[in-house]
Amino acid sequence: AAVRAAGDEEAVRERLRRLVWSMNHESGNVIWMAPDAAGEILSAVPSLSGEFSHIVASFINLEPFVEGVHRAVSRIAGAAPDPVAYLAPYLEFAVSRPEASIRAHSALALGSIDPTRIPSLRTMLAGDDALLELYDRSTGLIVETTVERLVLAD
Repeated sequence: AAVRAAGDEEAVRERLRRLVWSMNHESGNVIWMAPDAAGEILSAVPSLSGEFSHIVASFINLEPFVEGVHRAVSRIAGAAPDPVAYLAPYLEFAVSRPEASIRAHSALALGSIDPTRIPSLRTMLAGDDALLELYDRSTGLIVETTVERLVLAD
């Protein structure tokens, strides 16, 4: 996305529009991984975050996108925290949700939005051995980790 945006940012913008539309039930094309794809694109092309992050985040409590939107917000916040900073109060709540992926990615996003919270998030999630799977960019594999390991590694 970053390479494409350097030559044709409008093409990347159009891809994001299509992903967002595919998250709309009216599209007839509900693509469950669309939030993840949008989050990856926005982390690679943060200049588009102001335009699209609010739209992607608006699906944060809509099944089947809940976990994917939390992962997307985490990726977006890591590259451009300001467009998703308004989610901080919700993310504080989400760090206590029962789903391991939501806890972990909410903590990562919150830590990117406000780094002063990182020590308290690490304390809160220390010993959280709930398992989750994620894509390891360095190996290209899906790996299993725990909430604690993911939050402490960041």
